Amino acid sequence: YALKLARDGDVIKVYSGKVYHERFKITRRITLTGVGNPVIDGDQKGNVVEIKADGVTVKGLTIINSARSSNFDFCGLFGKDVHDVTVRNCKFRANQFSIMFQNATNCTISGNNISSNITFNPLMGNAIHCWKSNNMTITRNMIGHNRDGIYLEFVNHSHIANNHINGCDRYGLHFMFSHYNVYEQNYFSRNKAGVAVMFAHHVTMLDNIFELNEGTSSYGLLIKELQYSHIMRNKFWRNTVGLMVDGGSDLAVKHNEIRDNGWGIRLISASNNDTIRANNFQGNTFDFTTNVSYNHNFVDG
Repeated sequence: YALKLARDGDVIKVYSGKVYHERFKITRRITLTGVGNPVIDGDQKGNVVEIKADGVTVKGLTIINSARSSNFDFCGLFGKDVHDVTVRNCKFRANQFSIMFQNATNCTISGNNISSNITFNPLMGNAIHCWKSNNMTITRNMIGHNRDGIYLEFVNHSHIANNHINGCDRYGLHFMFSHYNVYEQNYFSRNKAGVAVMFAHHVTMLDNIFELNEGTSSYGLLIKELQYSHIMRNKFWRNTVGLMVDGGSDLAVKHNEIRDNGWGIRLISASNNDTIRANNFQGNTFDFTTNVSYNHNFVDG
């Protein structure tokens, strides 16, 4: 009822003390604020919250129980064709996809606590999923069990920083066809396949920790067809493979700490013109491996 009466610029406060069994759409430029983390329960009937206006802020809510389907992507919070939306300090539980933006610009996802109890693979979605978006800011989120922690596809000029991602069923962070992005000071631990950056260019990866990503096809960081990018000052600790570079071109891999992995760095023959310099290898079973005797890469120091 409050949403129906609201006008642009209004602030709506929702108080704790009861569970709100509601699903709703926000069609005005408002701020929706939870006081005491009230619970919005979608009863597994669709998207719980849909944002259809620019300039919306949603904060301080606990959003649970989106619908679940192998044919449709249902979300705790869904925004499409919007800009300048903020989702801050919310808790997401038991959703198929927790937060999804499509065709969005200048949106912020910050300070949220996200995990899902869904374990059946065809129904399992991502914690934060962005598609065909630009200038997204994703910071300080605590992410537990999901398929991917953060998934970006056709997402450019975005900043991903200070997120803690643990225990995802696939990748902690997954880039596809996403360019001119920076991710830094994130912590990725115990994800089944670590982090993957694929089919992209001009990606900067600084000061991240990749730890205990272990398994038969697991990596701290997997690079696949990446160009003109920087991998610097990261820590690769106790992964099956610390850094796997397959099809990397014109990469700068410098000043990383690569410790106690099975393989420290694996450089595959499709990679060329990479500079791998001044990295610290310690305690790996194999520090550095490649599958050819000659390529156009520079390895030094």
